[in-house]
This record gives sequence, C-alpha cells and structure tokens, in this order.
Amino acid sequence: LDKYGVRIHPVEDTMLLSYVLDGASHGHGLDELAERHLQHHTIAYESVCGKGVKQILFTQALLDKAAPYAAEDAEVALRLWTLLKRRLIEERMVTLYERIERPLIS
Repeated sequence: LDKYGVRIHPVEDTMLLSYVLDGASHGHGLDELAERHLQHHTIAYESVCGKGVKQILFTQALLDKAAPYAAEDAEVALRLWTLLKRRLIEERMVTLYERIERPLIS
C-alpha cells in the first residue's frame, strides 16, 4: 500500500503483544488469551455459525447471535490490549515491540 501512497498508522495486535511477552510458551489466540489473562470464557464461534458441513458464514449468522459475539470480541481485545501493553511497559519491551516486531505486520 505504501507504494500507492496509502499510509497506515501502526496497528496494535494482541496476538503479537502476547508473543513478544511470552514467546512460544502458549498460544496467542483471543480465546486462549481471554482465558489465561482475564479468566473469561468467550462465546464460541461455532455457537454463532455452526460447524462442519452446516457451518454458515459470519455474514449469514442471525443478528441476535452475531452481535453479542462481535461485541465481546471487541471488548476482550481492548481489555487484553490494556493489560498486555501495561506489561510490555513494565518489562521494558516497548522498543522491541514497536520498532522490530510491529513493523513486520504493517
């Protein structure tokens, strides 16, 4: 995108924050991080879209199931970012994250 003049500000990524802080000691998906750091069990994707041959696209899910799932996803991501960013500062790893790791995903 840069070669087309499109500038994207750095994005924050809870998976990357977790990886920088904890390496390969555990998974870094949102559901696992929510359990590990927030003691919160998230709504399963399968409960919204089903699974196997009967699985539907998220865009086809009923709004009364999709909305709580999406809202929880956003809330959990923000709570995790707040917690992990604080840890990053406390453990003096901000430079590693912001100058080395994060640019790789931009």
